[in-house]
Amino acid sequence: MMANNSGDDSSPLPFRGGAGGGGSPADAALADSPHPNPSPEGEGLDRFDPAAARFAVLQLVRLSGALLALAGVLVISGKIGWLPKLPEAVGYVLVGAGLIDFFVLPPLLAKRWKSQP
Repeated sequence: MMANNSGDDSSPLPFRGGAGGGGSPADAALADSPHPNPSPEGEGLDRFDPAAARFAVLQLVRLSGALLALAGVLVISGKIGWLPKLPEAVGYVLVGAGLIDFFVLPPLLAKRWKSQP
């Protein structure tokens, strides 16, 4: 290790922060006030976000539509042993409802929930 031969070994270089962590008096004043733009990982997570809730509802509507259509296809095929034999028309109704649920309802909900400028 090289020795510091500058003659003044009592204080470290200014960019190293000095003894006590390198904080300035201005930093101490900022630490008491909340950050103007908190990160998503920190403060503010206890607040309700309606956009996130609406997004979740849209995804659940799409998922339910896909599951309805799948159930309809299974009823039409007649290959499910645990479900009693249902008429083919029930399968077509389920597929139609699932497709409407998947393709039509999410845009209608999004349009209804769109915020006004």
